[in-house]
Amino acid sequence: MKTYKLQKKIKVRKWGQCKVALSSNGNNFAICIGDGTVQIWDAEKEKHLLTLGSKGDPMSSIAFSSDGRSITTLSINGECRVWNIIIGELVGTIKVIGVYDRQNAKVSFSQNTKTVKITVLKNKLTFWDHPYRKKMRVIKLPHNINSSSKKMGEAKHGYGWSIPVHQPVNAITHDGNTAAKNLDDGRIAIWDITTKTIKAILNGDFDKNGFGGGITTIVFSPDNNLLACRNRLGVIQVWDISTIMAPVQVPGKGASKEIEHKLEHINAEDQTKVDQVRVFEDLKKRVEEGDADAQYSLGVYYYKKADYKSAMKFYTLAAEQGNAKAHRSIALMYKLGKGVPRDNNIAVKSYFKSAELGDVDAQREVGQMYFYGRNVRRDYKLAFKWFTLAAEQGDLTAQSTLGSMYLSGRQIPRNYNLALKWLTLAANRRDAKAQSALASMYYGGRGVPRDYIAATKWHRLSAKQGNFYSQFVLGNMCYMGRGVAKDLKAAGKWLRLSADQGFSRAQHKLGEMYSLGHGVTLDYREAGKWYLLASRQGYVQAQLKLGILYFKGQGVRKNYIKAYAWLHAASSSTQVPMVEKNTWEEIKGNLSKRELKKAKALGKEYFQYWLAKIKRTHEGGDAVER
Repeated sequence: MKTYKLQKKIKVRKWGQCKVALSSNGNNFAICIGDGTVQIWDAEKEKHLLTLGSKGDPMSSIAFSSDGRSITTLSINGECRVWNIIIGELVGTIKVIGVYDRQNAKVSFSQNTKTVKITVLKNKLTFWDHPYRKKMRVIKLPHNINSSSKKMGEAKHGYGWSIPVHQPVNAITHDGNTAAKNLDDGRIAIWDITTKTIKAILNGDFDKNGFGGGITTIVFSPDNNLLACRNRLGVIQVWDISTIMAPVQVPGKGASKEIEHKLEHINAEDQTKVDQVRVFEDLKKRVEEGDADAQYSLGVYYYKKADYKSAMKFYTLAAEQGNAKAHRSIALMYKLGKGVPRDNNIAVKSYFKSAELGDVDAQREVGQMYFYGRNVRRDYKLAFKWFTLAAEQGDLTAQSTLGSMYLSGRQIPRNYNLALKWLTLAANRRDAKAQSALASMYYGGRGVPRDYIAATKWHRLSAKQGNFYSQFVLGNMCYMGRGVAKDLKAAGKWLRLSADQGFSRAQHKLGEMYSLGHGVTLDYREAGKWYLLASRQGYVQAQLKLGILYFKGQGVRKNYIKAYAWLHAASSSTQVPMVEKNTWEEIKGNLSKRELKKAKALGKEYFQYWLAKIKRTHEGGDAVER
């Protein structure tokens, strides 16, 4: 056990307001000590790393993201913040509006770190998709639900009474799409966060005699398929919510606290201790009865335990009964060589079978196989067919790709209306590629009225998710003041983010800013650095400017051979204007015949090596690839 000494300058106002959170890897912990600031500590080195925020209201709750890179805090006045602790920067702030239970309020991240769950009342869940949305999604959960009206079966207490729930108990799946909450009558409601509708109601708070004790813990497994709950009587139940099978009861009050602790800290490496053993036994019974879904689920169980031989056995049994997911799982095992020799032919056949049976993931996979020519002959018509089937079933990647295909018109006839339909669907579901492509429609007035404000909105959303093309366009828009106020500093920020990802057009633009001193300090050396990176990718405009830098000796050592070589490579393309004749003559005048021959050969080598990338760069990139 270790003891950590806090900074002497900070005094704890009230010990009841002291909040502590530990990162999932155990390397760091955060502490709020009542003055509104958050201290981040290295747990291993016992070293204070940084302090976030300024003095103000104490915190109600604090939590780390699963990757340990961010924390979220909730102050007693209802202000929720997200911090990037790697760079010590505030990512976003949002205010919780309305009635606020300060004592029981809690915040937590979804597993993908993109959503913050805020619990401020026992009948209300708030979700903030930071930093992409400035508004919160609120789901008001009633204390009780009339099951008969929902046609989900009516829960009955043995003695006709219900226990009031004084503490809100809820959980969200790791993908942030589903929520679970306890009701006053002991049941558990499963909610679809996106549509705000009930998916199922579970009778979670009963023992075999009908006694209820109030739900104390709810937790989802990392794969989002299992839900475990514990009531005050020590009864633990585990549900397969993907099929809503009957729960498995785990009685025993003595060990209930230990089990509850494990359930609260469940993770991908430790999820088979108590709950999955019971699920395993239940699955075996159903398998013996020939249940194809159970056979598939048991295959998944063995696959996660790396028992690939047993996994293949049960996948095969389920596949023989026409289980689409089983066919897809067999395909994946042959594709990766898990427990079987790698065989792309068998993998392709199994993917086709699964897709034909209607499995949406397999349909998307087959579409990608035809689109990219992976293990099959490239065929855009067949790719279009399978992407359409998957998109109509709601597959996000398929919707995004289909919209981009309609927009580009390269693989199928261009159709702006259908492009707008599919890209809007995918963009509203936060697909960065779709957001970027949709922004390009508004920016260029392609199928829609030109709207720079809408273009800025979608490019910004995409750029914040790391899309290099949107970062580049947003930087250019800030540079020119198109759709946004002219802001050279912001332009430099977005262009650097894109350039750091290797996008040649952003590298060239950033080099141009340094060579002109626009928004940054004039620095020819820095300009030469970015021009060189873009030139090595075949970007012609950068090659021209790099050649001029070598000719003038600005930021680089003067070198007439390299100057001629880069200019010769750039001028070999008909897509750019020729260098002024006087410049050519002056460079040639400083070269001997031998040096000139060497420079031409070097320039030809540059041009031929990067010819393919020159064409791709000047086309502006394919929306499908963005």
